[in-house]
This record gives sequence, structure tokens and C-alpha cells, in this order.
Amino acid sequence: MGLKFSDALRLSWSNIGEHKVRSAIVILTISIIFGLLMGINFVLRGLETTLIDASVIPTGGKVYLETKFSNNHYGKAEERLAERLQKYHGQAVGTYTTYQGPAENFLYTKVISASAVQDFITTDLSQVPNDKIPALIPEGGLEEMSPEYSSYEAHQSFIRDKIYIVGYFPATEEGEYNEEYGITYASKPTLPGANPLNLILDNIYGSGHSTDPILIDDGSGKTTSYIENMIAETRTQAIAAYDASIQDFLREDPDFAITDEEIRDEHEYLNSWEPDTYTYTIALFDNPYDAVAFTAPYDTPEYANFESVSFTAQSIFTNTTSISDLFRSFRFMLNFLQIVLLVTAVIITAFTFAHIIDQDAATVALYRSMGATTGNIYLIYFLYILELCFLAIFTSLLIALIIVLTMTFTSATALGERLQAFYLLDSVPKVTFLGLDVNFFIVILTILLVAPLTLATTHRRFSGKHIARKLKEDR
Repeated sequence: MGLKFSDALRLSWSNIGEHKVRSAIVILTISIIFGLLMGINFVLRGLETTLIDASVIPTGGKVYLETKFSNNHYGKAEERLAERLQKYHGQAVGTYTTYQGPAENFLYTKVISASAVQDFITTDLSQVPNDKIPALIPEGGLEEMSPEYSSYEAHQSFIRDKIYIVGYFPATEEGEYNEEYGITYASKPTLPGANPLNLILDNIYGSGHSTDPILIDDGSGKTTSYIENMIAETRTQAIAAYDASIQDFLREDPDFAITDEEIRDEHEYLNSWEPDTYTYTIALFDNPYDAVAFTAPYDTPEYANFESVSFTAQSIFTNTTSISDLFRSFRFMLNFLQIVLLVTAVIITAFTFAHIIDQDAATVALYRSMGATTGNIYLIYFLYILELCFLAIFTSLLIALIIVLTMTFTSATALGERLQAFYLLDSVPKVTFLGLDVNFFIVILTILLVAPLTLATTHRRFSGKHIARKLKEDR
């Protein structure tokens, strides 16, 4: 029997009509399983683009990253950073440094290059008084600390006496204030009630007006002098505290012994104290999705070799990269779920398909008597399952679109208004729950994998011995 492909296709299609109920079971099983997954992927991608696009409206579509490579055997930090910036269309525009020390002295110690924040500076830096430090504060002003807070007086003194506001950087709405602790929690763009979107939105945080001022290094030396004075003051206070502790010991225990040399050594050690200093390059991206791709480590040699990735990158002024990081985590869980669903679909389909083959024992025997090879029979039934998979893809798309439309009608307006309030926007941002990315095609491919996997798990039922036994049982 010389079986043409067109003949195999015709015979496989006739099986769908002959086994309407079992074919419908396979189609519905695959459709329900993967239609839900496809719908979730649509909604997730749409929500991600909605949130990312909304997050960069206050910065005119730009993303500012603080980023840094570490030297390792894969190359020098500066060279690797320059190469990665070029690859993802970013540019280095300055530096961002934080200093960590005792809270009472190191109250505000974030310093950024003036070149990195030109878009936010609204005052000519040459107009800043000599006794003031140029600084950016959150849009909407600084949130007042509670008077009970330990650094309240230092906070008020710094704002009043030290800084000169030359501009504002984007902030989000204020979160809930906790009277007991005198602090304001970071806000979240969650929706009222038990909305399923809150599974994502509850993990997205804003900055609010309580964000500290950022000092600007304008090249005048004012900021450098301020940091140096803080370091000197901290050293002096540490020495004074040490000397006071020695006097306390002597008063409590006259026999307490300590030499002048030990005291000098401790003074020398305390006088050499330096704050923990962290300096990052500020990278500017005109396209937020370039910035998102820049932060993903998948194309680094460290990631390929299962080593700890040696670079850090996170957005400042916006929460853009934290959004993308969150969705990466959710997609990782979905990929695991996809494998589970594939196994489930194959088991159910194989079980149903096995019954179909048993029902077709006489037909299979007829094919063999007419000279059909095992390969010909495999082809007929493989095409049959594949056709069911294509029908399941179509049905899955319908289910996914129903999910998207349901989310759009129930949540799009509320989410748009919530994001407007959260990001302090002048108008409601665009909201979509229909996003297409590579995960859509992975789901399609996964559905199509059901066909060969099912055939592989049931191929023994096509053997002459099994067919003969089924024919004997059916007599």
C-alpha cells in the first residue's frame, strides 16, 4: 500500500468524525489547560508593559540606572560596562555615591553628579548660595518626620540650614502612616477588593515623599567638603565617646589598667575611620525596554557558567527595573507550571488516544492487510493527534481572549485611575491586558508537543500482537 501524504491526511481527519466524543475530550482538555495559561501570559505581558510605560511617564520615557560591574576573570569592570551600555543603547552620564555611617551624622549622604540629573534641575547652579549644598528633593516636597523620630532635630536642621533645592525628582504617592513607629510605609498600586491583579500589584512599591534629598556634586567642592566634615565630626565624636568610656571604667574600677600607648593606638584607629562608600555609574536609557534588557543577566558569561553574576543594575527615580524583576520571577513560576500542564495534558490525551486505537483495532488490521507499513499507520494517527492539537490551539485562543476581555471590562478603568494616583500623573495612562511575547509561542509549541509525546507513549498499541489480542477480545 503506497500511502500518499494526502491520503494519510484524509484518513486522519476522518478519525475526528468517527470519534467525536473522544476527540472533543482531547480538544477540551488541552484547551482548558493551555487556554488558561495562554490567557495568564497575555494578561501578564499586557500588565507588565502597562506598568513599565506608566512608571517612566514622569521621566519623559527615560530610565536612569545605577549600575556597576565587578572585576573578575571575564574582564575589567569599566570595559564590560561600556560594552554592555553600547549593546543596549545606554550612556554613562555620571556617578551616584552613597556613604554609610552613624545615623546622627550621616543623615543625608546620597551624592549624584550634576551631569546625570540635568533633566530635573530647574535652578541655575551658579545661583546656589555659598553656604548651601544644591540638592534634589522628591516631587511634591519632603515628608515631615515625626517629632518622636530619633533624627528629627538633625533632619529639620539639615533641611533648614544645609541644602538649597534646585529641582525635583519623580516620586509616588504617600503610603500609609504608622503613628506607633512614626514612619510612612511605601505605597502600592493595589486595587480594592480581592482583585487577582493584586497578586502582582501588592509586590510593587513606590517611593513617596519620604525619600531623602539627593545632594548634587556640581564641581564646586561644596558637597565634598560636607562629606569630609561629616567624616571628621564622626571621628571626633568616636574619640570623645571612647575617652568617656575609659573614664567610666576608671570610676567604677580604680584598678582598671590601660596604658597611654593603648589609648593612642585606639585614637589613631578611630581617627582613620572611613564610611562605607558605594559608587555606581549612572546609565541613561531613552527606551525603558532597553534598560530592562540591560538588567537581565541571561547573556552574561557568568550566567551561562552558573556563576554569580558580577554586575548590579537598578533604576533610580522610577521603579521600572523592579517591575521587570518581579515579572521575571512570575514567568519563572509559569514555566514550571507549563511543564506540569504539559505532562498532565499528555497523560490525559494518551489515555484517551489509547482507547481510540483499541476501538480502531479492526481498522488498523485492515490497513496492514492492504500493505500499510507501521510508519504509514503512525503517520495517520500522528496527523490525527496533531489536528486535534491545532483545533485545541484555536479553542485555547478563544479562552485566552475571553480572559483578556473579562480583565479589561472589570479592571482596566480602575487600574488606570489607580496608576494615575500612584505615579502622580496628570492624566490616566493607557492600560492593556493583551500583550504578546515569546511566551505565547512557547505555549503554542508546548501544545504541539502533545502530539509526538502522546504517540511515543502509545506506540506499542499499534503492534501486530496488541491489535490481534484486541480483535480476539472484541469477537
